[in-house]
Amino acid sequence: MSHHVARLIPRQSGGKHYYTYSVEFAGELIVQGSNNPEHDACRALLARGFAGTLLILGCATGRERRRIDIERGALWTVSEEQRGFRLRRWEPPINAGVEARTVERSDPSSDASKAA
Repeated sequence: MSHHVARLIPRQSGGKHYYTYSVEFAGELIVQGSNNPEHDACRALLARGFAGTLLILGCATGRERRRIDIERGALWTVSEEQRGFRLRRWEPPINAGVEARTVERSDPSSDASKAA
């Protein structure tokens, strides 16, 4: 089974969470400003066609921080609740700024009549 290596980069956020994280893979930032970088990285890599194990290294130390299966990790997220953190199934955001667009299909017979 293949494994892929990514680096976890902490960013001081100043918001609700003291740190958010970015993930660098093959010289490219694939996740930015995440409170759940491991699972977000799995989804980003799965969308790019990667499978296998993701090895996440700490940026400053180079030490292994987490080893996670990309396909299984993409299914989960961590939510912060009143009593602490909880691992739960990931659901895509509703209305994430994506519009459904349709292209009207022209009638091929009408195109042929225009050309004649």
